[in-house]
Amino acid sequence: MKITVSLARRVPGYVALRAQELIAPGFAYGQTVVQLFLNDELRRSTYTLTNVASLFAPREAAPCRYELVLHGPEGRVVGKTEIDVPSFGTAEVRLEDHLRGPLPSRGVLVARTRSRNRLHQGGRHLGAITPHFYALYHAPDMSSLALIHPQTGLIDAPESDARWRSNLHVDVSGLAALEVFQINPSPRPAKSRLELWDGDVLLASAEATLGPRVSRVVRWGQDVLRRAKGAVRLGATGVTAPNAKPLLFQVQADGRFSASHS
Repeated sequence: MKITVSLARRVPGYVALRAQELIAPGFAYGQTVVQLFLNDELRRSTYTLTNVASLFAPREAAPCRYELVLHGPEGRVVGKTEIDVPSFGTAEVRLEDHLRGPLPSRGVLVARTRSRNRLHQGGRHLGAITPHFYALYHAPDMSSLALIHPQTGLIDAPESDARWRSNLHVDVSGLAALEVFQINPSPRPAKSRLELWDGDVLLASAEATLGPRVSRVVRWGQDVLRRAKGAVRLGATGVTAPNAKPLLFQVQADGRFSASHS
């Protein structure tokens, strides 16, 4: 006790730092991960949360807790919830079952994990754990399905000068439209121009400045697609985060869709 008091007097904040170190596993959040949320006429969102820590430290496995925050189209917080996931387990989550009131047609879901028991010491050697989950975008009747991995983590600033062009070539014959969803996971405004390329020909573009946690959708219909002479590619000038590539939905005339993050 005397040694502890002496150190506390010599080193400001020692006791607080020591206490924080002792309970660090409960507070050591990993990278916060963000993903698009959709809730429109064509699409719903179902998320599958996994207990990653228990897979890497099976002898010290323990339940984990996901903290989820949903931001609406303009970046404002719509609701928050917490989901417990058992050791070696998963949880299927539809936000309408956990948040009150009508949900927006689109938004940004922010997720992070911690030990359910803040004093749990197991798996400490793993360090901070990054959440790992998938988003299933599906028609209300499950006639169309698109499984997408998380887009990116929260960052300090967007990469406004970055240029990106997808390696995915899309045959637009028979498509009614291409719908592109973009999110800004940074706490600062992000200027970005979405582009649709036919080879080296720019077919269309849409420029905007997205506020923090803001999402937007750009729809290119038949008036644009019929001008394409071949397969088209998506591009962007100004990337809102290192892996925040837009989500591209290919929409058929009957409303069926497929989607990709590439």
